[in-house]
Amino acid sequence: MEMTTNLSLAEKLQVAVTTAPQIDPSLITALAFTLFGLILIVHARLQRQAQARQAAENCAAINKLAEGFETIEKNTQRIARSLQRLIQRVDQVQLNQRGTNTDLRQAVRLVRDGATSEQLIDLCGLSRGEAELFKRLHS
Repeated sequence: MEMTTNLSLAEKLQVAVTTAPQIDPSLITALAFTLFGLILIVHARLQRQAQARQAAENCAAINKLAEGFETIEKNTQRIARSLQRLIQRVDQVQLNQRGTNTDLRQAVRLVRDGATSEQLIDLCGLSRGEAELFKRLHS
């Protein structure tokens, strides 16, 4: 024992390597392939987990987009209904203006023919003030 305590570290390692039992190279090869196979299995599992995580994130993003599209569609439908109501109102106003212009022309003719304020109110739908104004302007 005294002999090994006086040896340097390099010498101790050399003694350990030369006195160690010999391992069969085919066993080392089998262990290396087994280790490589385990590494491949772990790598494949990690990739599947990452893909599953990415797929879940993609699904969540698609769901948010779908909700956004639904909101846009509802707003578009609401705007289309409002636009339709506005178009109907404009059409009604235009019809009323045409009728008013016709009524006003008729009121002018009636005033020139000597109609009374009461007749203008009844026949043309004018208010009393409008009928009297027409009589003053067009008689």
